Amino acid sequence: MALAALATVAAGPPAAPWTVFGLELGKPASIPQCQFKTLANGIKSQVVYEDDPAQVCVEPDIELRDAPWRRGAINFPLRQSPAFLWGNTGFTLVVAGKVEGLDLDTMGYAHSAAIIRELTAKFGRPTSVEKITATPSGIAVPAIEATWRFPNLHVRYESIGTDIQYGTILIETPVMQALRRAHARAQDAQRSKL
Repeated sequence: MALAALATVAAGPPAAPWTVFGLELGKPASIPQCQFKTLANGIKSQVVYEDDPAQVCVEPDIELRDAPWRRGAINFPLRQSPAFLWGNTGFTLVVAGKVEGLDLDTMGYAHSAAIIRELTAKFGRPTSVEKITATPSGIAVPAIEATWRFPNLHVRYESIGTDIQYGTILIETPVMQALRRAHARAQDAQRSKL
């Protein structure tokens, strides 16, 4: 697995902000915007982006109905897509116009040891690795969760996501983590009122 593109930093926290896939976290997206797909009739789509972009690119972020942050996409050329990634697209998490996190679907549980090795090569030894029980589709299955905690970054890998076929890597700055926690508390408070 080639996770070399994941971070351009040595193990441990960098002096400057973290850079992941060419995106400097805590700043506006600095890589090119993805191009629209050319349809069979030769006309450029106004809504669908290329399936196989020429270079790593971002789709503009959109407002979410159920979260206070915005979500965009980071698309990889098929021949350059990281081996750990499920497909060739991940999500950017955007707050006030700045990329404050990434949400990536990974290959499934069978690849978890290799994914943890690759993350360790980039972020150093995990702060914790735990055996957990995931419940995709309400079915309890054994899974692994690894976390890396730094003052300016939090990385969490879960070997099984919402589906048994893939896992998740969540990379967040303190801004994104604080917003996610506040949102979760507000949702819990709303549910308790019902």
